[in-house]
Amino acid sequence: MTVTRSKALVLLDSQRHALARIAAGDPLVDVLAELVQDVDVAAGRHAEDALRNQTRRLETFNRLSKSIATDLDLERIVQTVTDIATELSGAKFGAFFYNLTDGKGERYLLYTLSGAPREAFARLGLPRNTAIFQPTFGGTGIVRCDDIRTDPRYGKSGPHFGMPKGHLPVVSYLAVPVVSQSGEVHGGLFFGHDKPAAFGKEAEEIVKAVATHAASAIENARLLQAARSEIAERRREEQRHRRRTEALMKESEARLQEALAAGQVIAFEWEAGTDITHRSQNAAEILGFARGNEPKSLGDFLAAVHAHDRPHVKALIASLHPDSPSYAIDFRYIRPDGREVWLEETARGEFDAAGSCVRLKGLTRDITEHKRAKEHQSLLIAELDHRVKNVLSCVAAIVQRTRESSGSMVEFTDALERRIHSMANTHALLSRGRWQGVSLAELVDGELAPWGTERSLTVEGPQVFLAAEATQAMAMVLHELATNAGKYGALSMQSGQVSVRWHCGSNGSASTAVFLEWQERGGPSVVAPTTPGYGTSVICDLIPYELGGAVDLTFAAAGVGCRIVIPAKWIGSKGFRTARRGLASSYLEKVGDVLSLHAETLSG
Repeated sequence: MTVTRSKALVLLDSQRHALARIAAGDPLVDVLAELVQDVDVAAGRHAEDALRNQTRRLETFNRLSKSIATDLDLERIVQTVTDIATELSGAKFGAFFYNLTDGKGERYLLYTLSGAPREAFARLGLPRNTAIFQPTFGGTGIVRCDDIRTDPRYGKSGPHFGMPKGHLPVVSYLAVPVVSQSGEVHGGLFFGHDKPAAFGKEAEEIVKAVATHAASAIENARLLQAARSEIAERRREEQRHRRRTEALMKESEARLQEALAAGQVIAFEWEAGTDITHRSQNAAEILGFARGNEPKSLGDFLAAVHAHDRPHVKALIASLHPDSPSYAIDFRYIRPDGREVWLEETARGEFDAAGSCVRLKGLTRDITEHKRAKEHQSLLIAELDHRVKNVLSCVAAIVQRTRESSGSMVEFTDALERRIHSMANTHALLSRGRWQGVSLAELVDGELAPWGTERSLTVEGPQVFLAAEATQAMAMVLHELATNAGKYGALSMQSGQVSVRWHCGSNGSASTAVFLEWQERGGPSVVAPTTPGYGTSVICDLIPYELGGAVDLTFAAAGVGCRIVIPAKWIGSKGFRTARRGLASSYLEKVGDVLSLHAETLSG
């Protein structure tokens, strides 16, 4: 009830009391004096009541201003606004329906209540933008009705056509939009009373002022919320960027370490001021130390450098200056396990204003395999040079001895071609076996192939590999045996037979030798030569001289026989051997000298 209405009721009661006294015959002057006194008292009371109400409202406004000015939580702000506006307007209950934007930019209509439990509205759902609500949600104006049921806009929209069943009783109705200075509608304040004409112009103005304060507070809260969201998003983006950067750095470091490990390269940095060296992770593997026990100082590292190389390494590092800031050197390094490795180091110094080296950065590469490969290459080149010389010497000796033992140019050409062809075939077998050995069976088959057939040949024996050094000597012996059998012996006739058999056994010691037996049958009758020729000399003397073996050549009338013993050291090894003079060149030179001397003796 408003102050003005209360005052009118008090005056009406005083007037009735005065009229009753006049009717009772009381003096008029006394009645009027009392009436004036009553009116003055009532007026004073009403003035005091109005002042108290005004003071209470101001205090409430002040509380509202302080609360929403210091509180930036949107939910607390709207609840405070709803509570205070309900109290100041004299409403039975009030509600604040407001728009809220979520993180996806979608808007939702939420509400707070005052003077009634939330359950009173929960089952009714949110209000729709009907004709009665449109001015508020659209921000176009205030709606105040002494009796909402008489408003022409009321009850025009389905499905309820008025208030839903179970709705709080509303007769007096007041709705004020909450609009920001930019014109954005944040929501609306709604108030109800079960009595008519509960809200006057004063209440409307009060709620309007509250709505203005609320709009500013909501705007500030949303700005703060947006700022916090932006800050949070920036922090998340910074964290994502930091994580990406860290991941890229880790990936880059991992790739660097993989590249260094693959190339057997150590990256290092030495600080002169602290005498501490930092090395890449693969240093432990290359330098052979356990993690945590790596050489920290330059002196510790130099102490492990080979004694013959250490002075040169020290001198190079000491000689660095701004005009000559870098060095490159190969040196030997002794690992903790005693293994010697070759290192190639390139480094560059950094200098202060005085020209002193303050830092050394560089790469150290393990070149042990490279060094060994170069040494091996040098050995191979030397071996190749030696073998080429041997081959040429051997060919030269064969040419000379073949010419001396040939009766005609045709005979010389045919014999020489066969012998050189045999050497070429043997060389091909050695190359195919990478000069690590040749199968004895392949060697026998290759020498017999030009002369015999499957019907005329028998070749039997276990799998035996001859060392490279023994292969050429054995091939030359087999070639002479096969050539003699093809031209003069068993293979010169269709009925002739040649058998080649070998086995492994003891040769009177713990070593195992190979025993090979050549036997001819079914050929022409054999007559032993009175003077041994070049071929006979090769068969009898080459293997004893070159391999330390034994040869027993017999010229029986039924067929030539030959027993050959090859010592164990020339059998079964497919590994590399350091060649002796090899390829029978030394023997050929010796036998050539003997033959030449023999020829000179006969001619004299």
